[in-house]
Amino acid sequence: MIKKEDFITFLKSKGKRENVIGLMLSGVASFEKFLLDSDEKSIEEAEKEDIESFAKSNCNDKARLKQQLRSIAQYFSFLSEPSLAKYAS
Repeated sequence: MIKKEDFITFLKSKGKRENVIGLMLSGVASFEKFLLDSDEKSIEEAEKEDIESFAKSNCNDKARLKQQLRSIAQYFSFLSEPSLAKYAS
C-alpha cells in the first residue's frame, strides 16, 4: 500500500508543488493498481519486470507514461530502492 503521507512529505522536501505532488500520487496509484490487478503484489514487492510490463501496457500515451514512470521512480527513491528508481526513470 502506498505510504501516501510520508511520500507527500518526501516530495515536499524535494521542493515539489502541490499540483506535481497530485500527479505523482496518481502515477504511483496507477502502478499499484496494475500490480494488484495483474500479480496481486504490493508496490513494495515490485521488480524491474513489473515496471517493464506496466510500461508496455501503457505505451499508447507516451506523455502520460513518461509522467507515470517519473512518479514511480520518485516513489522508489522514497523507498530507498535506487536500482528500481533508476530503472523507472
